[in-house]
Amino acid sequence: SSGINAEWPLRPGTGQGTIITGLTTRGTIREEDTMLLGPFDDKSYEEVKVASIQCNRLPRRLAKCGQSVSLGFHKLERTPRKGMILQSPSYESYCVEEFTAEIYILQHSSSSKLKVRLYRLSKLVYSIV
Repeated sequence: SSGINAEWPLRPGTGQGTIITGLTTRGTIREEDTMLLGPFDDKSYEEVKVASIQCNRLPRRLAKCGQSVSLGFHKLERTPRKGMILQSPSYESYCVEEFTAEIYILQHSSSSKLKVRLYRLSKLVYSIV
């Protein structure tokens, strides 16, 4: 088993469980696999069990690297949010609150929409620093 980028619960609170969609980025995911979902606000991960898998709206027992999938879970203790990940318990991960990055902003004089987006990005970068 390995990671998937979790996006959002599609049917929360309906008694049917939670569906999380995303792209498998490495490894495989099988029905009944135990995975870790997170990180939550307290930087913790919840252990979850995959109840069902769908690829292109067709039921599957296995999802491979590179496939876009929908994973069904029976009951989750906490609500997932967009941007979380699912990962194998054997994969070691950690959360960071701060990081250093070099950002290069390239502009082209013929794109006014691009200039607006880049200006907003540069304001964001300056406000972070």
